[in-house]
Amino acid sequence: ARSLGLPVPREAVISDRTRLDALRDDFTPPLILKPPSSYTLPNVETRQQVHRADTWDAANLLLEEMLADGPVALQEFCRGVGIGVELLLSEGTPLLAFQHVRLHEPLHGGGSSYRRGAPVSTDLFDAAVKLLGALRYTGVAMVEFKRDPVTGRSVLLEVNARFWGSLPLALASGADFPLALFQLLVEGRTEIANHPR
Repeated sequence: ARSLGLPVPREAVISDRTRLDALRDDFTPPLILKPPSSYTLPNVETRQQVHRADTWDAANLLLEEMLADGPVALQEFCRGVGIGVELLLSEGTPLLAFQHVRLHEPLHGGGSSYRRGAPVSTDLFDAAVKLLGALRYTGVAMVEFKRDPVTGRSVLLEVNARFWGSLPLALASGADFPLALFQLLVEGRTEIANHPR
């Protein structure tokens, strides 16, 4: 994302707790701590969580637990509204798109439970397709952004290269990603009824 010029939060990867102390001059709480992936092969039943730390002490406590599963990404906290651009792509070409906006988010990080569908924002759609297009990505993905309602600035937070928690909202809104994925992978269809444009 950085190599493509997409706006992302400042980030540092921490592999041990001593590295955290060295970052105190570069970051100011609140801080976001992210595992390298949502799931690990040794433990596919347990979802790894993203956490928010409002103090350095809280960050130290969270790291103590999180580092047992590998390196942790420390990111600056970005204020704003969470927006997900959900896509089905074939070799980087978008076939189906849907967008949701988070109406309520847990204060200390993690997935939202209350969202609404929204028109697909051209700038976010373009950023998501630029990233996944560069990878010639095939499959479903949800590209997550935060948009500051005051400045209008958006940052790319992460890509979920799998079905996402708000999939039922997309289905209820007529964007049938599971069917479209089946049609693409099994039937070779690239003409999907709900094209993003």
